[in-house]
Amino acid sequence: MKRTFGFILFIMFSSLILIAQDLDATIEHLKMELQDDNKRPLSNEEKIKIYLQLANLYWADSPEKVLESYQSALILAQEQNNKTDEANIYKSIGTTYLLKINHYENAIESYSKALNLYLEINDTNAVAACYNNIGISYNRLGKYDLAIQSYLMQKKLNEDIKYQKGISYAKKNIENVYNDLLNDPNAISYFTDALMISRQNHDTVSWEEAIRYLAEVYQ
Repeated sequence: MKRTFGFILFIMFSSLILIAQDLDATIEHLKMELQDDNKRPLSNEEKIKIYLQLANLYWADSPEKVLESYQSALILAQEQNNKTDEANIYKSIGTTYLLKINHYENAIESYSKALNLYLEINDTNAVAACYNNIGISYNRLGKYDLAIQSYLMQKKLNEDIKYQKGISYAKKNIENVYNDLLNDPNAISYFTDALMISRQNHDTVSWEEAIRYLAEVYQ
C-alpha cells in the first residue's frame, strides 16, 4: 500500500514538473516570436495577442510580469486607436491589481479607464461589469458608500439591458454590503446615501431594501 501511494506521489510530482517545463517552453517560444519580428514582421494585432497570451501564462506566479505584458499590449492598442482592445486590457490590468496584488486604488483607476472606453463604444454590459469590480475594490478599502453607489449603477445598467444574471449579482453585492454595515457606526449615513441614489435612479426595489436595513439599524 505504501509503495503504491509513493508511486502515485511520484507520478503526480513528475507531472507537475512536466507542466512547468511546458509552461516555460511556451513562454520562451512566444518571447522568441516577438524577438524574431525582423525575420517575419508581426502586425500589431499579432503582437497584442502574444502579449495577452504571456499575461495569461504569467498569471499564476508572476503578477509583475502580467502587468508588464498588459502594458506592452496596451501601448500597441493605443497606437492603433483600438478602443475595444484598450478597454479590455485596462479591465485586465484592474483585475490583476484587484486579485493578484491587492492594490485596490490602482484597480479602481484601471477599471475607471476601461469603463470610460466602454461608454465610448456603447458596451453597456462591460460598463456594468466595471461598476461591479469598482464596487468590490471600494468594499475592500472599506469605502462602503462608494461601493454601494457602484453596485447600484451596476444594477441599473443591467436592468436597462434586461440582463437578469447581472441584476442578481448586483443585488447580492448590495445585500452583502448592507449586512456588513448593520453594526457600522456610519451605517445610517451609508443607507441614507443609498436611499437618495435609489430615488434618483427611480429604483423602487433598492429604495425599499435600503429602508428595511435602515430600520434594522434604528432597532
